[in-house]
Amino acid sequence: MTINCRPAEARDERAWDEFVLAHPQGTFFHRIAWRHVIREAFRHTPHYLLTERDGAITGVLPLVHMKTRLFGNSLVSSPFCVYGGPIGADAESVTMLGEAAAALMPR
Repeated sequence: MTINCRPAEARDERAWDEFVLAHPQGTFFHRIAWRHVIREAFRHTPHYLLTERDGAITGVLPLVHMKTRLFGNSLVSSPFCVYGGPIGADAESVTMLGEAAAALMPR
């Protein structure tokens, strides 16, 4: 079956957290609530990506676009946290998330 990569939407929040909680590398900092904290508290732009196959999430990647004097213009997974990065059910999902992140990187 084909894997699709897309930005997470509000309708994905429950499934996102269920995936994170079930994944052995999923951490508190992969949880979808951090997207709201980053946006509201720090005013950075979140880009939370997911991969799915047949409507089921197969991978997630929390990303944040940060533009600051200290860090410059960058795309970071889970800023202000100790864990982040892509997690996936398979290598294809992780690779696709990495490619999607590269396409979002500021120039």
